Amino acid sequence: MYTDDGTPSVAYASPVPEEDALLIAVVRTSERAQRFTSAINGTKTTAVGDTTGDVLFDRNESAFLTQYQSIGGSGVIETIESQDRGTVVTEDTIIAFAAVQDDATNWVVVKETPKSDALAIANNVQTNIWVLLGLTLIGLVGFVAVVRAGLIGSLREITTQTAAIADGNLDQEIQDNGRIDEIGRVRSGFRDIKSYLQTVEGQAIALSQQDFDNDVLDDEVPGTLGESLTAMQTDLETFIEDLTDAREEAERSQRDAEQSREEAQALADSLERQAERFSTQMQQAADGDLTQRLDTDVDRESLAQIATAFNDMLVQLEALVDRIQATANAVDDRTHAMSASTDEIEQSSMSVAKSIEQISAGAENQNEKLTAAAGEMTDLSATVEEIASSSNNVAQQAEDAAAMGQDGQAAATDAIAEMDAIESKATQTVEEMQSLQEEVGRISDIVTMIDDIASQTDMLAINASIEAENASTSGDGFAVVADEVKSLAEDTATATDEVESLIAEVEASTSALAEDMYEMRDRVGDGQDTITDTAALLEDIVDRVEDANAGIQSINDATEDQAASVQEATRMVEEVASVSDQTAGEASNVSAAAEEQTSAIQEISQSAQSLQTQATELLDRAEQFDTS
Repeated sequence: MYTDDGTPSVAYASPVPEEDALLIAVVRTSERAQRFTSAINGTKTTAVGDTTGDVLFDRNESAFLTQYQSIGGSGVIETIESQDRGTVVTEDTIIAFAAVQDDATNWVVVKETPKSDALAIANNVQTNIWVLLGLTLIGLVGFVAVVRAGLIGSLREITTQTAAIADGNLDQEIQDNGRIDEIGRVRSGFRDIKSYLQTVEGQAIALSQQDFDNDVLDDEVPGTLGESLTAMQTDLETFIEDLTDAREEAERSQRDAEQSREEAQALADSLERQAERFSTQMQQAADGDLTQRLDTDVDRESLAQIATAFNDMLVQLEALVDRIQATANAVDDRTHAMSASTDEIEQSSMSVAKSIEQISAGAENQNEKLTAAAGEMTDLSATVEEIASSSNNVAQQAEDAAAMGQDGQAAATDAIAEMDAIESKATQTVEEMQSLQEEVGRISDIVTMIDDIASQTDMLAINASIEAENASTSGDGFAVVADEVKSLAEDTATATDEVESLIAEVEASTSALAEDMYEMRDRVGDGQDTITDTAALLEDIVDRVEDANAGIQSINDATEDQAASVQEATRMVEEVASVSDQTAGEASNVSAAAEEQTSAIQEISQSAQSLQTQATELLDRAEQFDTS
């Protein structure tokens, strides 16, 4: 607020966006105050600063920026300062004020009106109100008269007709009666509503009958209902088109389903034929024909996998059976050789036993004769003649004893050689038994591999069962394949159990035979030592018998010296008798050892024959399988 060349003015400044400048608008306050208007003559309008009390807008330019002086005195100024708006009535003036406050201004507008002029206006207004009330009363009386004359009857008639339309009777006629007032316009409006509803009814009927070519659908129905009917028509047409398309699609789907069913049936037939071929070949394989092979060139990948796995299993089984046959043949050959060896050992043992029995008998005979010679030598002192007559016999017997001793020594030498051969053969047999135990161990490994193959076959059966469940209608063929695979797995497991039992028996027999062979080898060693000792004793006996024979010959040549040498001869004969008795005892022991050895060899022979029988049975079982 300022004075521009003596003229009160207000400047408004506003920054220009994006520019370093201000837009300034200047308003002349006196000119603006001249535009203040009032309906009461003599009214003065002034704008005063709320906080300063300075006059801002006034027709009197000289009052600009001076303190506002009210006609009513300082009390009016205090009232204006304390209230936002209000009215002050003095004796001659009516003062009204109101605050004008915003971000840019903080003013109070004050209007001062002479009290007499304001009361004159009030009287005029009061008079006008009474006149208006009178006219209103007269108009009301006339309106009541008009209403009573025909308006109520027309309204009742309209009410009846509209109620019929509301009940769905669109054939109800609404008469015009030629009225142009509101009642006439109401009647016209209801006729339009009736026509509107008839059009809507016709379109609804056409839509319900799907008569989309009906002319009534071309009539325009304004408003939301018309839009809804149009949308309904569009949606219904679209729905019918979609329904037609869906029906055609369903027919196509039905044809496709029929074709798929035929293809599925053909596939099921093909799978059934393949399953029958698989079943036949699997049954032949289960019956022992391991040369069978399943065709892997089939339609289903799962069947091809089953065929490949089954063929691999048959290849492994075929190789396994070949190995079992080879092992069984080797065991059979080894048992034949072992049986032959045990037979030779048994014959040699029997020959040794026979020779030892002869030696024992000769030793006993010699012992008896030496005992008799000792008795005769005791009686020799009685008569020289008896000694002389008996010396020839004694000499002959001494020669016979020497010859028998030499024969016993030769037999003992032969027995030692035979025992060496027996020991060598027993050692070879033990080595063969160890090799046989290793072969039996390898057979156990083969049986373990058979168990693994049986487990894999069980897995094939489980996979085939799962494939049968997944194949739905075509699962019968898979079920047959699964049953055949499962049956083959069970047969394989049964055969494996039998082979395991047979191998267990073979292992038991082999272990027993090995123990017998070890014991026989030990006994052969003991017998060899005994025969060696016996040979040494026989050699000593031969030497002593030869010495005795020389003595007897001396007695025979010099009977005259017999008396002097009787006691020496008696002593020597007693020694010879003692040695002969020991020889007879040792010969008995050797004979008993030979008999025990013969019994052990017979047991070994029986075990070898049992092992040969079991190997033959294993070979027969393996030969039940047909391999390429």
